[in-house]
Amino acid sequence: MIEALILLPLVLLLFAPLLPIIKKQTTGKVAKYSVFCNVGSFFAICIILTCFVFTTPSFAETAVAVAKEPMSVGAGLALLGAGLVMGFSTIGAGVAVASAASAAIGATGEDPKMFVKSLIFVALGEGIPVYGLLIAMQILGKV
Repeated sequence: MIEALILLPLVLLLFAPLLPIIKKQTTGKVAKYSVFCNVGSFFAICIILTCFVFTTPSFAETAVAVAKEPMSVGAGLALLGAGLVMGFSTIGAGVAVASAASAAIGATGEDPKMFVKSLIFVALGEGIPVYGLLIAMQILGKV
């Protein structure tokens, strides 16, 4: 309960950049303040959650129990494979979306009717990490 009371103001700060947009007061100082609040609250939430997660007794007991169990070479390679699948699929999606999105912006600038067609190609690039996640979950399910 105490954690929720501590995190609630931080989570509300994540929505600070939306306030000038709602009030339609977008000036340079307001935009900088909004970005500062968003970045600051994001890192504050990350640090506080990390402190809560790593200091809870159940996490410490689980970490000690896992550290005492020996891991086989096959299980280690499976974990490595799952990490590589996620990493490479995410990098591939970044490359795909970067090229497709820039082309989509150019096509939409020339002909606004091309927006939906070009959006489909951008969405196809964004689907690549979903497939990587599915493969990684299947690998982790076998471990």
